[in-house]
Amino acid sequence: MHRLPNLITLLRLLLVLPTGWCLLRGLHPWALTLFALAAVSDAIDGALARRFEWTSRFGAMADPIADKLLVLVAYLALAVMEVLPLWLVLMVLGRDLLIVLGASAFHIFIEALTPDPSWLGRGHTLANLTFLGLILLLLAMPDLGSVAALVAYGGPALAVLTVLSGVDYARAWTLRVLRA
Repeated sequence: MHRLPNLITLLRLLLVLPTGWCLLRGLHPWALTLFALAAVSDAIDGALARRFEWTSRFGAMADPIADKLLVLVAYLALAVMEVLPLWLVLMVLGRDLLIVLGASAFHIFIEALTPDPSWLGRGHTLANLTFLGLILLLLAMPDLGSVAALVAYGGPALAVLTVLSGVDYARAWTLRVLRA
């Protein structure tokens, strides 16, 4: 049972490409279902790992990678579909790329690292998954509302959170490097 969170994380990784494929093929209800399953699995594996102390180094590394890949594929697909503006996609994915590169450099050049996201980083992940989930919901069920309105209002709010979270990570990494 202690491997259950890792198996759930692997399932989430397996859902990433089919989610993107469904989006690009216009199969929006399927994309929404797969995305929702992946997002819910993130909450479940984390809750199990914390509640029963079923944590592992693999889970600590694979979980954020699975999150970032799901967000990456969804943002890229929505950009290709011209649902999201390129500036927002580049901002969100650029922040994630800088975090991954910074963490990798720290791990390689300074010391072994276990990811430890800040509350702002976790909030950014939740905001991303919520924003993307709402867009997919509106694509799957257009009678519920306008995707363009959600992007027009939610996009700038997410951009502000992206900058704040990126600055928070830069500050935290700078302090870690100085301490090391």
